[in-house]
Amino acid sequence: MQNIFHVDREKLALKRGLIVVAVVAAAALLEMVFGDAALFGIGALIAAYFVSRVGFHKRGRQRWSYMGIAIAAGVTLSLLSLVVGDDTLRAIILWPVTIYLAGLAVAYGKSVFYAGYFLVFWVLFAMLAASRSPGEPIYYAASFLVGGIIALIVMAVRLRFGWIDDSAMEPTSTPRLRDVAKSDIGVFAAMWALTMAVAVGLGYTFWSVEPFWVASTLLVVMQPDVAKGRRTGIQRAIGSAVGGLLALTIITAFPDFVTSGFFVLYFLVATALCVMFYWANYMIYAFFMTQAVVIYYGHEVGNFTLAGGQRMIGVLLGVVIGIVGLALQSAIIKSRKQRNKTA
Repeated sequence: MQNIFHVDREKLALKRGLIVVAVVAAAALLEMVFGDAALFGIGALIAAYFVSRVGFHKRGRQRWSYMGIAIAAGVTLSLLSLVVGDDTLRAIILWPVTIYLAGLAVAYGKSVFYAGYFLVFWVLFAMLAASRSPGEPIYYAASFLVGGIIALIVMAVRLRFGWIDDSAMEPTSTPRLRDVAKSDIGVFAAMWALTMAVAVGLGYTFWSVEPFWVASTLLVVMQPDVAKGRRTGIQRAIGSAVGGLLALTIITAFPDFVTSGFFVLYFLVATALCVMFYWANYMIYAFFMTQAVVIYYGHEVGNFTLAGGQRMIGVLLGVVIGIVGLALQSAIIKSRKQRNKTA
């Protein structure tokens, strides 16, 4: 329990929190001025950053192959949002597949996993775009492709002028995908995808405000480290419940607050603080994040009680599904090891 409430002060990230708020404000301003073209450009730059991360710590052909695979995955998964017309079926099939690939990416290093994790959110936004307009995901695919090309060009320039010392990097072995799928990481990836499919199905059936609230909790609860996943789940549940209740209490006690300028300030401060505490204490992060989420979605649907209630119930259900998934993951891995000992 001590680890749940412990705050690692060295990992407080105030600067990152302020940067995120600045980026959110700048993106909103650019969208107002330039429309969809601004979002296309921002998406391309973000994709370029993550594709670059895939290849930055690799060497030689391995670097280019990893970056090429990342680009192909981003473009293909974005385009697949166009293929399946039904929102629920699209989400139940496409997102777990992306989750499974991100889980397998753990075996290929931290940078590759982070890129896979980013791809999970990219595909999510492409699917949500398909719900609004069936043809919109093609812009996500094009944006990712442009970003990937930018990443390749920038990487080539950095290598050409010696800004990256390629000779100083040790080549790393590349595990075969088939071997990774059969390993403990493969069990984690499969269980992550399975629990995600269940969560997405429940979300689309019972959550009218945001169907991904149950599933989003599994993004942090399901982990290769079962004990760490359980701890994160408890932190997510406590932080979300307290943060959601506080936001609803403030809005109920001061109804004029939602139409004042302080309402926007409240959202921005909550957003900055949730980023600031993400690495220091996940429970505090969830506390502030839930307030920002309730404020945003409550304003969008015009019902803060509905948004807050569905958010908190979705998180709690997601934690339960995640803990069950972690238990099954642990049991399968232990059973496999036991069979290997007796073989």
